[in-house]
Amino acid sequence: MYNEIRRNCDIFAENREIIRSRYKLDSSMMSLAYAEIDMKGEIERLSLCEDILRETLPRESVFREEIRIPLICNMARTDDPKGFLQKVEMLYGLMNRGRKSDCVYRAIASVFTAGRIDSEDCSQVAARTLEGYESLKKVRRFSTSESSIPLAAMLAISCRDKDRLKLETDACYEILRRTFKSGGSRQALALIIALCGGDVILSCRRAEDIFEGLRENRHRFGTGIEAATLGILASLDGDTDDFVDEIIMADEYLKTEKGFGTFAVSAETRRMYAAIMVIRTRMEREDKGRESFIDSAIEILMIMMVTHMIADVATSTICD
Repeated sequence: MYNEIRRNCDIFAENREIIRSRYKLDSSMMSLAYAEIDMKGEIERLSLCEDILRETLPRESVFREEIRIPLICNMARTDDPKGFLQKVEMLYGLMNRGRKSDCVYRAIASVFTAGRIDSEDCSQVAARTLEGYESLKKVRRFSTSESSIPLAAMLAISCRDKDRLKLETDACYEILRRTFKSGGSRQALALIIALCGGDVILSCRRAEDIFEGLRENRHRFGTGIEAATLGILASLDGDTDDFVDEIIMADEYLKTEKGFGTFAVSAETRRMYAAIMVIRTRMEREDKGRESFIDSAIEILMIMMVTHMIADVATSTICD
């Protein structure tokens, strides 16, 4: 397992360097989007999608600023980049209707939802996303902000029974209270655990065990949005002590790679990357019958990654 994790770390680091030749400031985000493939032949396609974006949307569009990277990554993975962009615009128009300003989180929800639904379902899914967000605000007003909208979008397209999903999310939220003090990150972690399915109570305990195991080994995991990563890991098969060892190994290994040392990224961010490498490696061994779960987990993870990486710029994009 360690050799497989190192291989994925190497691919991640190599892709980051390839992407930095064209996109210096955005290379880590894009490397995560392409962590499973050889990037050498993809740079030109990314550039083509960026040209389409630039030619289609005005300079002041939120999609050419904060959301540019996840958008062109998703466009590049489709057979019809222009059609994908049109679907994103349609969803965003529905989600942001009646508002005077752009909202980066509604834009994120639009990008990641577009890859999971047909065009004829856009209106219905956009409405369910906004209803889900309002429902979250009613239950936990002080821990729900616009950053929860991408999660509400995942709720909207989930096949899980909505009443059961709500009960499981509420139960997880209360269990996780003792370990994760931030209401926002706790809500995100609870939603991800509930969406991943299975025994959610057990998954909560496992997420806490992984967090505590890393802390005890002086590799403390972030308690912000990074914590959501542990929700996916906790839902996978395997011993939590093994997960802790693998994250530590991946963290130490990444630290030796160019661009991942102490001064390049924070320890919390690098450990989140390490956990993602463990998740990707573990997913490669999953049974074929769990493909839909694996796909959903990756999608959720990417939403949380984007939300995390734009947190610093979100304050400049007003969401009223």
